[in-house]
Amino acid sequence: MYPLRCQVQDYAWGRLREDSIIPSLTQTAEVESFQQFAELWMGDHVKSPSQILLNGDWKNLNDVMSHEPEKFLGKVVMNSGYSSLPFLFKVLSIKKALSIQVHPNKDTAADLHDKLPEVYKDPNHKPEMAIALTPFEALLGFAAADEINANLDYFYEVRELLSLGDTKITEATFTSQLKEIISLLFSLETEVMEESLKSLNTRLHDLKVLNRNEDLGNSPQGKRIPYLLKLFEEFGNDIGIIVSLFMNYVSLQPGQAVVLKENLLHAYLSGEIMECMACSDNVIRAGLTPKLKDAETLVNITDFSPYNTAEMIQSGSWVKSDVNQPDPNAIFWHTREYTSGYEDFKVTSIGFRSEDPTGAKSVKLTYASPSILIAIRGNGKVYFDKEGQIGEEVLQTGSTLYCKPSTSFEIEKTVDGEDLLVFVAHAAL
Repeated sequence: MYPLRCQVQDYAWGRLREDSIIPSLTQTAEVESFQQFAELWMGDHVKSPSQILLNGDWKNLNDVMSHEPEKFLGKVVMNSGYSSLPFLFKVLSIKKALSIQVHPNKDTAADLHDKLPEVYKDPNHKPEMAIALTPFEALLGFAAADEINANLDYFYEVRELLSLGDTKITEATFTSQLKEIISLLFSLETEVMEESLKSLNTRLHDLKVLNRNEDLGNSPQGKRIPYLLKLFEEFGNDIGIIVSLFMNYVSLQPGQAVVLKENLLHAYLSGEIMECMACSDNVIRAGLTPKLKDAETLVNITDFSPYNTAEMIQSGSWVKSDVNQPDPNAIFWHTREYTSGYEDFKVTSIGFRSEDPTGAKSVKLTYASPSILIAIRGNGKVYFDKEGQIGEEVLQTGSTLYCKPSTSFEIEKTVDGEDLLVFVAHAAL
């Protein structure tokens, strides 16, 4: 196992230092001047590769991978067609909403990278998984027909803007109707769209001032009002606000996770999460952002099917290798696996409570692929096989380690009276 030094992204949507988990997870000198903390990257992506400590020297992980792939990547991963880590592991700290976006599949990613390499900087797909560390809000895929129809009735300014009259979205023609409506939306004159959004914003503010219970929280539409007002405050009269009314609005609690497959329209709104994905930084945006918008490509590749978010949300599955079975409803207790459905990545959480009635304090793990682990809170040790000897690394909040493939290791909580929470990213190979 090797210590890692990981890079922080200070994007505008990140939380301020005092409100973010990320400052406690990194001690690198370059972040001392940062005011906002958006992402902590752990991996070998060329944009922000982690540094690995080898023989007393810090080296870029991607350089180490290219020079000694069999040692640090391993035959299982190499024989599966990878020349670098299959995954990219992150911590996200979200104050301001991220863009309305999709991530391409492999074919589309390769095509976009070919045509616009300065925008789409790698040819890989980017399915991803978000695991909530705090309450987490997001927009995930298109809502069911009934909910969209109710939204258009309640937020009638949008129905009028799109000249939908009494038109209803139906299950039989859902995909074609949604694609037509979203395409129309992106073709509207900006001034016309902004006028409708201005009217909607005024009405929502009036509802908030009146604090009408039937409108604020007691209906699916009322529950959307707080995030809509927040988006108006953050982005003004942005087209993404209208798009959001066709999408599922979800709130995840700590320990819950969701997998976002390729071509799934989504936007993160608030919260702090662990995020793991195929190793890519390809994002196609069309709203809630000052960055480049590529609405044409987004419409062409987006999956316009309705999504049932209850079927998307998972809480991880208990790993039966634990000696003592924990409470199945407990958050981050013992060893839980979060599966993505992709061979590129999988996440395991290891949690030991300050007062654990099962008495468990350690767990042993081995993965065929390389893995990266980070201690989110608490103190402990990790023991590992080191050329026939037992190696040891101290774990404390923010410790981040790289583990070579097929290395057995044991994570142990060493301090009584406090929790230990560790996440491990690895490939599902």
